[in-house]
Parts: sequence; structure tokens; C-alpha cells
Amino acid sequence: YRVRWEILNTADHGVCHNRHRLYVVGILSDREATPFAFPAAVEPLALTDLLEPRCSDDDCSRLPPPAGSSAARVVAAELARWSRDRIDPSAVDRVLDAGVSLGWASRAKPAVPCLTRSRGQGMWCLSRGRFLTLGETARAQGLDHSSVSWPHGRHHGRQLLGNAMSLCVLQRIVCTILRCLDWPCQPLGPWELGTAQRALAAAASGVPGLHAASDLPSAPPPPASPPRTDL
Repeated sequence: YRVRWEILNTADHGVCHNRHRLYVVGILSDREATPFAFPAAVEPLALTDLLEPRCSDDDCSRLPPPAGSSAARVVAAELARWSRDRIDPSAVDRVLDAGVSLGWASRAKPAVPCLTRSRGQGMWCLSRGRFLTLGETARAQGLDHSSVSWPHGRHHGRQLLGNAMSLCVLQRIVCTILRCLDWPCQPLGPWELGTAQRALAAAASGVPGLHAASDLPSAPPPPASPPRTDL
């Protein structure tokens, strides 16, 4: 095998999501027709195009519940910084991780912070005054959530997405591997051509108003297995 490895950021591969992960590729030496190289960076989908359309329920001054929680303090501190800088938070889309203590909080950015399983509520969209919806969280991983079943509700769906590798990066790596194996395929994939980014933007614009309180009902947990009687 010829083995290559590299740390790639999802934000360099079609989606505005700061997610650095290690990728390792091994190809049989006698099957590699052309040398493998990890794909170069492409233009990411802008945060505004990843988010659902604005609606009358958006309120950039809203704080995460419950009042006085660590998340509420993190968002309040960021809003205070924007006020001092004379920036209107409703005018530009920014996202921050409100699931940390105030001392570890980072500034809101025009890209989704790294999703993790522990962020079951998701990331806070400062300009909309709400957590990212499940659909927005899925698109941050390069996935159109309408093509996937989420039987156990929003919280479980966000946990799964926090554990997942980014679809956009995996698709680009797999397409590059196929070209190295001399398989018949297009020289440029959907992320290089921008068609994948446009498809995600179209999916976002087609689902207005699916905010965190109503985007998907929570399903009951699966039934427990009956006790064994043959022990």
C-alpha cells in the first residue's frame, strides 16, 4: 500500500464549517495508475446561503434559555462586544458555540464552529437569535437533511452529525481515489464545479421557518429488549 495522510478543514472543501479532521488514504501500489494527492481547496458555501430564510420570529437580541445559563451569558457577552463595536448583529450572519463557559468562548464567526456530539442543542446563530436547525446543522456537514430519515428527533440527529465526518470532504477524496485508479469518471466533481454548493443553497431556501422549536418532532426512544429467559 501507498499511504498518505493529511489534516483537512471542511471549510476548505465547499461548506463554511471549521472542522479539522485527520484523513488517511491507502491504495494498493499496483492499482495506483496516477499518484494520489488530497484535493485542493474550493470556494465554500457562504453562511447566509447555508441558513434558512429570515422570518419574523428572528430576534438577534434573544438569549438562549434558560435565563442566567452559561449559554445565555456567552451570547450576552458577544452581543455586548458587538454593541461596543457599533455593529448591528442582525445585519450580518454569524454563529458561535454557546455550549462552553464564558472563559472559553470564542467570537461569533461567518462559519459554523466545529460540531461535536456534546452539542445536542447545536450552535447559536447570533443574527437570528436561535440555535441552528437540524437542517442547517446537516448542511454544515455537506448533507441535505431532507434526504435522510431522523427517527429519534433533533437532539439525536445533531449528536449523529457531531460524530460524523464531513460528506463534502469524503466525496472529494473518494472521487480523487477513483481517478487515481483510472476509473471512468468526470475530471471535476460537484464540489469543484459548485453544483453541490448550489444544491445545498437551494435546499436551504426551500425550507423557511423550520426553526429549532418545530423543525422535527422528537420521537420516543426505541422499546427496550425483553429480558432473556434462557440464561
